[in-house]
Amino acid sequence: MTIPPIKKVYFEDDFMIFESSEFKTRIPLKLVSRKLLHATETDRAVFTLSPSGYTIMWTKLEVSLAISQLLAKFGSAELVEKMMKKKK
Repeated sequence: MTIPPIKKVYFEDDFMIFESSEFKTRIPLKLVSRKLLHATETDRAVFTLSPSGYTIMWTKLEVSLAISQLLAKFGSAELVEKMMKKKK
C-alpha cells in the first residue's frame, strides 16, 4: 500500500488531524499519545514533519509518530481500500 505523504497536521480539541493530497484523518489523542494529549497547545504546535512526509516529530515532547502505523491502527477500512486500489 502506498500512502501519500502528509501535507498538513493540526489539532482540534483532543484530536489530531492530518491531511495528504488524497485523504484527511482525525484521531483521538487519547489513542495516540498521552504526552500529546496532556501537552499545551503551544507544545503540540511545535513539531517537525519529516521531508518524506511520513513521520511527525515533537522533539520537546519526545514523541515521534509514523503515519503508516497510525493509518494501520486507526485508518478507516474505506481509506485502506482506496489506497489498495491505487496500488493496482
